Amino acid sequence: KTRDIFESARGAVLFVDEAYRLWDPHGRSYFQEATDEIVSMLTEDEFKGKMVVIFAGYSKPMREMLDNVNPGLKSRVSEIIDFPDFDAKSSAELAELMLQKRKRLQVSDEVKAALPTYTEKLVSTPNYANGRDVDNWVKRIASECARRDHPSVVDVEAVQVATDKMIEHMTGKKGGGKKKKKKKKQLA
Repeated sequence: KTRDIFESARGAVLFVDEAYRLWDPHGRSYFQEATDEIVSMLTEDEFKGKMVVIFAGYSKPMREMLDNVNPGLKSRVSEIIDFPDFDAKSSAELAELMLQKRKRLQVSDEVKAALPTYTEKLVSTPNYANGRDVDNWVKRIASECARRDHPSVVDVEAVQVATDKMIEHMTGKKGGGKKKKKKKKQLA
C-alpha cells in the first residue's frame, strides 16, 4: 500500500500529515514496515528526485520520530521547517476572521478587544493545538450565539461561555480549568 501511494505521488508532492505516527514506541511491526519501505523508496531511482515528500506534525513528536525510527529516514530529510505555535494575538485574529467569514457573525469592537484575553487563556492551556483549537473554539462561540436572542451577533458572554467549555474539554476540568477551593469541614 505504501508503494502504491508513492507511485501515485511521483512527479508531485506527497504530504504525510501526523507523520510522527510512523514511529510506534510499542514496536508494532506495521509502522516499522511502512517506515522501512519509505526509506527504501526515497533512495530508489524510480522515486529519487522525482517527488517531494513532506512529513508534517507537531515539533516534539516529529523529533522523537526522526530520532527513533529507521536511522536512514532522518538522513534523508534534507530540511526541517519549524512553525512556531500561535500566540494569543494570532489566535484572536484568526478567530475573528473565522467568525466573520466562515460563520457570518457580526463581531463588535467590544468583542474584538476582548478576544485576545480569551485566546491568552486558550494558548496557555496544555496541549493547545493552534488552528484546530481556534476552529473548535469558533464553533463553540457560534453555537453559543445560536442560543441567544440575536444569533447573528457575537457577544462577550458567548465568548466567555465558549472559552470555559473549550478549556474544560481540553483539560478535563470543570469551570474552564480554574481550581476550585475546597470547603473546610467543620467539627460539631
